[in-house]
Amino acid sequence: DLKLKHASFPVFKQFSKLQFCQLPEYLIINLGRFAPDGSDGTIVKTINQLIIPENDLDLYPYCVNSQSDVELGNRVSASERNSFKYNLSCVIAHEGYTFNDGQYITYIKRGSSDSSERIANSEETKTGRPIWLKVSGDKKVKVNMKSELCAKTIRENAIIVIYQRVSNS
Repeated sequence: DLKLKHASFPVFKQFSKLQFCQLPEYLIINLGRFAPDGSDGTIVKTINQLIIPENDLDLYPYCVNSQSDVELGNRVSASERNSFKYNLSCVIAHEGYTFNDGQYITYIKRGSSDSSERIANSEETKTGRPIWLKVSGDKKVKVNMKSELCAKTIRENAIIVIYQRVSNS
């Protein structure tokens, strides 16, 4: 279930339906946080807290054939269903109130799902969790992404999220 939704802030009445005919390897979502201010046209950031899932973002309900599968009573196996899932690979956040002030912060998952790279990365192999880096300016530090996704920095300041499709291997 797509859980990029507003939490305890006003919901904007903007509706659109997105459906995929073919799923991309990477899903890039621009959260549209910047908009003109009514008074002088300055581009300002809207502050809405979002819930951004780290794993198993399921796009099956947003695929063209999913509705007809449900209507026809077709069952999709668990392995087929996994081909519709995505895991978070990058978040770009902006701390500041306008385009021209503040700083950009990038959270990026180190490595890939390639098994040889995972074996080479002993820390990831021991913990079973991917290693996430927070990059800001010239600083780069390891972070616990589960905690970061709950923190105000990402929930209020994420502007772009990038998901990678889960491989069926």
